[in-house]
Amino acid sequence: MASFRKRERADGSFSYTAYLRYKRKGKMVYTESETFPKKKLAEVWAAKREAQLSELGALERAISGMESNSMTVGELIDRYFAEVFPLKPWGRSKTDTLKLIKNSEFGQLAASTVRASDIITHCRKWNERSSSSTTMQHYIYIKGVFGVATELLRCEVDYSQIDIAQRTMSKLGIISKAGSRDLRPTVEQMTKVVSLAHSRRLKWAASNKSRKDIIPMDKIIVFAMFSSRRQGEFSRMLRSNTDYERKRVLIPDMKHPTKKIGNDVWVLIPDEAWDVMLSMPVSEDKPDHWFPYFHKTLGERFRQLWKECGNYNPDGDNVRFHDLRHECPSWLFERDGLNGERWDVARVAAVTGHQSWESLKRYAQIENIEPNNKWASWVFSQKVVE
Repeated sequence: MASFRKRERADGSFSYTAYLRYKRKGKMVYTESETFPKKKLAEVWAAKREAQLSELGALERAISGMESNSMTVGELIDRYFAEVFPLKPWGRSKTDTLKLIKNSEFGQLAASTVRASDIITHCRKWNERSSSSTTMQHYIYIKGVFGVATELLRCEVDYSQIDIAQRTMSKLGIISKAGSRDLRPTVEQMTKVVSLAHSRRLKWAASNKSRKDIIPMDKIIVFAMFSSRRQGEFSRMLRSNTDYERKRVLIPDMKHPTKKIGNDVWVLIPDEAWDVMLSMPVSEDKPDHWFPYFHKTLGERFRQLWKECGNYNPDGDNVRFHDLRHECPSWLFERDGLNGERWDVARVAAVTGHQSWESLKRYAQIENIEPNNKWASWVFSQKVVE
């Protein structure tokens, strides 16, 4: 039954508000109200609305609509995880970013009321502590959630605000695509950093102490240089997924623009990297893993070594762990034609795992026209294996 409330206005006239309330098991599941200048009009509206809600499925739809209007962005993201991930799984990076968005001030806003200014404010705050390309990921994932909110997640949102925010943020430089890097390490720089890591590993080995946190960074750095493996792929390389005859390894869930899960790719391992891989000791905890370490730790250790060995330049760009991935294809392309070797696009792509020249070419920074092997006489190619 509807209830009515009479209120006196400031001018002395009266207004009449009709209330519809529905409970289930003592819990309020739906409320609706409307105000009129005359009680008769309120009674007519209430009777008509009650008749509409009594139709099959009408109350359920109304309840769903009320829920969507009050759903926060964080709750919308939870529903996105529950309903979209099983249909189209994604990687850890997207999961972590969505959780950051969910737990931010933006995540507390009602999704149905989100405006372009709210998205811009969130991205500006994030841009203050990160790059515009990283902030771009926040925008892309917000766009993905809002893109399926109305039809799939049952939450009414104004999707046009997404495009308005994008145009403004692009103009202001708040978001941008990641720029390509062409920085290659020099032989002198790599000699310093690997020499330091190598000496530390030998020191630890001589101490006869069993420490699970000891990571042979000299081996890992050299392997990264000559294999082109991403930091995140190290922990997914298994001995049981190794083709010893053809010198190749299966990389599960290799990074792909659209296929995030299930893109398993066999990649060739050049001899210089193959020897390093075979020299890796078998882990007690993870005997099937070639590199049984948390992948983010590798990048952190590399940055520490880069500073400690004297390579760090506070006023310029510094080599990152991911730049070692660029070194491999550049080195292989430069070897093409040297002593009869053949390293064309197809052969280099078989090492890196790229599926097109468009993707691979950003990793090719050729320094010399004549065929050459930049690392031919580098002593640490063999030292780290011993």
